[in-house]
Amino acid sequence: MRNHVLASLLTACFCLATPLGAQNEGKFIQAELQTPIKAKRAKPGERVKAKTVGSVTLPNGVKVSAGETVFGEVTAAEANSGSIVFDQIEIDGKKTQMKLFVRAAMMPGGDPAKQGEAVPVGAVIGMDGVTLQTDDGPRHATKFQSSGKELQLKTGLQLMLGAE
Repeated sequence: MRNHVLASLLTACFCLATPLGAQNEGKFIQAELQTPIKAKRAKPGERVKAKTVGSVTLPNGVKVSAGETVFGEVTAAEANSGSIVFDQIEIDGKKTQMKLFVRAAMMPGGDPAKQGEAVPVGAVIGMDGVTLQTDDGPRHATKFQSSGKELQLKTGLQLMLGAE
């Protein structure tokens, strides 16, 4: 039951659209991965990008509009796992340092509530066998882990980024 509630909550967070021009207030930035990552070939330090898909005013007063670029990097990679961290956002053409961490992820078209199936905590919706976990270190790297197959994070992966 708890897993179904979590899956429904994640889906609502990803699916609720913000009217154009409106600003939400919150701690999360919704973004879409722009740089595909094949963990088997990825190298630590490799840069990655995501684009924001909604507007939000963060608790520190920073206003983030849809279409802004979020920058990050691969911090670790193996065939079936990879860690990334997002540490910069470009707002109105100016890059700003910001600690961001992945709180949830979902591939478009992913069904969080398959009939009769529980979605495990930390599961990446729409990517069977893939989970994520954010470490408590100073950079808050997020590790994506695939059970048994090579990990690939495709362009279009929806990310819910927490801002610190």
